[in-house]
This record gives sequence, C-alpha cells and structure tokens, in this order.
Amino acid sequence: MEQSIGLRTLERWHAIFKEGGMPALAGSEPPPRPRKIPLELVSLISGLALVKPPLSTAAIARKANRAATDRGWPAVSYSTVRTVTKGLDPGMRTLPIRVRRPTGTSTNSSGGAVPVGPMPIGRPTTPNWTS
Repeated sequence: MEQSIGLRTLERWHAIFKEGGMPALAGSEPPPRPRKIPLELVSLISGLALVKPPLSTAAIARKANRAATDRGWPAVSYSTVRTVTKGLDPGMRTLPIRVRRPTGTSTNSSGGAVPVGPMPIGRPTTPNWTS
C-alpha cells in the first residue's frame, strides 16, 4: 500500500522514534497564542459595532486605534476589527436598546423617548382645531 510519503519525512520520523519511542512521534500541543489586543479594546470594538446607525469597519477601526494610541496599546487592523464584529451575536444588532427610566419613559438606542407601558385602547383623540 503506497502512502506517498517522502523519503526525508520517513527518515525524520525514524530518527524521532529511535530517540524517544512512540510518545515522541505523538508530538505536543502548540502553546496557546496570547491575545494580541487587550480585552478592553475588544469590548470597545464590540460596543462601537452595536451603535445605531451602524458604523463602517473603517470608522470603528479609526476610533479603536485612537483609543489604543491614547492608552499605549497596539493598533488594530481592519481585519481584526472585522473578525471581532463578525463574531457578535446577530440578535444583538437587531434589538433596539431601551433603558427603563423611573419617569415613565425610556430611550431607544438613537436617544428618542419611547413610552413605557401598555398602549391605550381605542382611537387616539385629536385636538379639535375648529372650535
């Protein structure tokens, strides 16, 4: 049965086996790669990706890089920003963010007031401008 394995590869495997036996051939797990950007910067990028109206990847990258420069962090690339924003839950992008306020109103993500509580039943009344 032919496996198309090169002669040099077989020689290397044989040398490894002679030195350390079967466990040496198993290899080892590569060490975990450390995150290249701080978690605070990932959170900032995620937050910028959820604002309404949505920002472009370039705009998010510019704002994130300004914040990174201010704090002495490494700059992020557009592909890093894209990776972080694509990893967000799609449901987070579609839901309007409402903040409940004790005054009986809340605000949506664009800052407009939204009434809190049940909608009134019946036709809305309009002022009578003719009388």
